[in-house]
Amino acid sequence: VKEEAVVKVPKEETTPQIAETVVPETKIPLSDSQSPPIALKAEIPVEKTEPPVNDPSPPKKAEIKEIAVAEKEPQKKPEIVMTCIEIGSYSQQAPAETSAQWFRQKHKDIQVNVERRKIPVVTQTKVYLAPFKDRHEASLTQQRLTQQGIIDHALFVTNDSKNAISLGVYSSEDNAKKRVNQLKEKGYNNVKLELQQKNDTKYWLSVKIPTDRKEVVDAFKKAFKPIPVLKEVTCQLPTS
Repeated sequence: VKEEAVVKVPKEETTPQIAETVVPETKIPLSDSQSPPIALKAEIPVEKTEPPVNDPSPPKKAEIKEIAVAEKEPQKKPEIVMTCIEIGSYSQQAPAETSAQWFRQKHKDIQVNVERRKIPVVTQTKVYLAPFKDRHEASLTQQRLTQQGIIDHALFVTNDSKNAISLGVYSSEDNAKKRVNQLKEKGYNNVKLELQQKNDTKYWLSVKIPTDRKEVVDAFKKAFKPIPVLKEVTCQLPTS
């Protein structure tokens, strides 16, 4: 029997392995001031542009097209046609104010004002024969007047009326005019009439009334009798 050679293979020495201790991963929170890392992007080449060329001409304004909106126009009130009337004069203010108040109460569109005016008033009227050439001629004329029954006369001997003959002073202008006419009929063509005046204050009503309300004027005539002179006048344009 053949003996098999036995070859002994030496055992490899093994180093005992030590188990690794695995430390768990701890996540540290980021503070507000910290930000997560930003991934870098690949740089993109930027095209170079030429700087803008300055245009010397002024910039054009953008054209704005306006759209007209048709608005409905409000209806206008019909224009009131007015008639103007002047009433007066009144010698005192009180009756003029009473009449004005009467008109104001009749219609809201009636406009009335009391106007005060300074006017010349005839106080008396003098009748005379113009100055003669001399006193002798004036005396002969006086004799002729007396022979004709005209005894109310007197000779002026001073001032600008020297050698003139006064034939009376009349409070009524109408009576003075009658006397002038009588003397002219007797041949005294140099007879004169002179009004003596003074300034006086008078009052008038200026009434502006709608033309279609003239019945108010008729009512005024019935309410106030006798009334001063009433006449229609041209309406004055308002002043600016």
